[in-house]
Amino acid sequence: MFRKIATISLICGFVSVGGMAYADDLQEISNNIPSTPDLVTKGQSLYMGHCMSCHGAEGRGDGPAAVAFNPKPRNFISEKFKQGASPSATFYTITNGLGSMPSFASLSVVDRLALVHYVLSLAPHKENDTPESLAKIGLDPSGKPMAGFKGRAEELPVEFMMERMATDGDVNSINYVELLKQIEIKKEEEKLAATPVVIVPDLKKGESLFNSCKICHGNSGEGSQLSQAPQIAGQDVDYLMDQLKKFQSGIRGAHPEDVNGLKMRPMSRLLQSEKDVIDVAHFVSQLSPKKLPLTFTGGDPEKGKMGFMVCMSCHGMDGKGMKAMKAPSLVHLQDWYVAEQIRKFKAGIRGGDVTDTTGSTMRGMAMGVADEQTLKDMVSYINTLQ
Repeated sequence: MFRKIATISLICGFVSVGGMAYADDLQEISNNIPSTPDLVTKGQSLYMGHCMSCHGAEGRGDGPAAVAFNPKPRNFISEKFKQGASPSATFYTITNGLGSMPSFASLSVVDRLALVHYVLSLAPHKENDTPESLAKIGLDPSGKPMAGFKGRAEELPVEFMMERMATDGDVNSINYVELLKQIEIKKEEEKLAATPVVIVPDLKKGESLFNSCKICHGNSGEGSQLSQAPQIAGQDVDYLMDQLKKFQSGIRGAHPEDVNGLKMRPMSRLLQSEKDVIDVAHFVSQLSPKKLPLTFTGGDPEKGKMGFMVCMSCHGMDGKGMKAMKAPSLVHLQDWYVAEQIRKFKAGIRGGDVTDTTGSTMRGMAMGVADEQTLKDMVSYINTLQ
């Protein structure tokens, strides 16, 4: 038996291994944990879209966005990997994120493992998997799915994990048995107390609430340059709810120089409850976005394409946004609005609140936009993605 496998937290009788609770297919992880040339090739393509902007084209931590981070992104060539340079440890890091690096759990298992194998192909200090690092992603020492996981890491029973952390003497001890008993009691109590709350959006109510938005955002959510209001039609519902809540709380729209944000803040407070936020966000998200007129001039799309690599890790290669990152679709936003928001992030007018995680990340990225010409180039490239 292993003395230790991972740091665990006991929640309702199940464990989150090392803080990670995911519903990945363990067999798929097992099948792809060994490196193959095809996986490395696939990983290289994914790396350019998701990692290059920070870690650099050669993995030296010198990507165009690296200037915005302290500490700097890891240099895969010369620095040790903080959580280990084995395939399983690297998969764990990519899945969960680390420090300022976000989680990439929204990528498929195969895509994450392809990234793992490409990143490790750059590193001269690769390590072998250990029983501990394999266990953290749900595999046994032979690299096979762990019996008892039932195919999902979050379904690993406490009994199963404790048996593998304890010696035979520990298992027979009174304290161990009593702890297990108390966990089982708590599990049953919380199971009885837990009543899942499913909030069904009311699109009719959302449509009614949207009437107060039309004066600036238009009848179909298409936005207006005259009102300095962006197109919001078709944006992801989680992004819309997140921004409405930020306006309501003052995380966004409180800076004295954010004239349009200051106008939006009281409008957001017309929504009296979280249910109102849910209803109107769902209504707006199902509106059809319109093709936008191009108003931005003076930029070079070819130069902007390189600068846009900084944006890909959150907004995607196609600029349509990544749900897991709560990043909006840039191709559904007017070019003048995108440019203005980047300027605001760079100046600290937006993203300056320490509790605004996504805004702070975006501000760091905006700091890497060297000058107005670089901004024009990037926005001109985004226009080509429509």
